[in-house]
Amino acid sequence: MFKRAENPDTAAHSQFTGEYLSEEAEARWTIGLDNKNLVVKVDRPGYDSPMKPLYKDAFETELGLVRFLRDGQNRVTGLEVTSGRARKVPFTKAK
Repeated sequence: MFKRAENPDTAAHSQFTGEYLSEEAEARWTIGLDNKNLVVKVDRPGYDSPMKPLYKDAFETELGLVRFLRDGQNRVTGLEVTSGRARKVPFTKAK
């Protein structure tokens, strides 16, 4: 049985914020904070999608399931998006 993730605090959210790029999807997403909650901002003006925590490093959005990826030192290095039409579309975190 899975336990739903609690909403992390602002300090925990900061590890996810930043710009993410996908060559495969030819897209740029920005993960930011809005009222202490994570949101996805995509290339369409005025479009923000709230991110609802599901489990460690995974969030539900209007765009699909977003799962953050980490390196061996536990730093967030990218994310994958799975939706009805695509599975594990990779995005790399910009430096």
